[in-house]
Amino acid sequence: MEIPYTTVPLFASNSTQKYDGYWINGRRTSNCLYANQTGPECQGIKAFNITDPLLSTTDWYQWGAGQPDFGYNPAAGGSECVAYRVTSDGGAGIDDLICGANLAFNVSLKGFVCGMHPDELLP
Repeated sequence: MEIPYTTVPLFASNSTQKYDGYWINGRRTSNCLYANQTGPECQGIKAFNITDPLLSTTDWYQWGAGQPDFGYNPAAGGSECVAYRVTSDGGAGIDDLICGANLAFNVSLKGFVCGMHPDELLP
């Protein structure tokens, strides 16, 4: 049984950014780096390598509106990593963001989300 675990509360803060975000495991595959790469292997979460050994399924990954969008910044590169973003008005979803960015496309990144064995959650 998999239990989602976070290192910080999943709610929007008083940030000046539109969203608060939390990194989750996943890096875009080399076959799906560009928006014109649209084959079945590049659809949604399939475009990303997921390496968290505690994550047994990505069924709960629900993309935010208009995502993944292959966002690109000439100075920082393309959106190769995955984050979960939330707003105080209840909007939430998975987003593809520039890896290593602290503030990316109106998202203030606060921490990370990972899988955790259920027995590790017990006192």
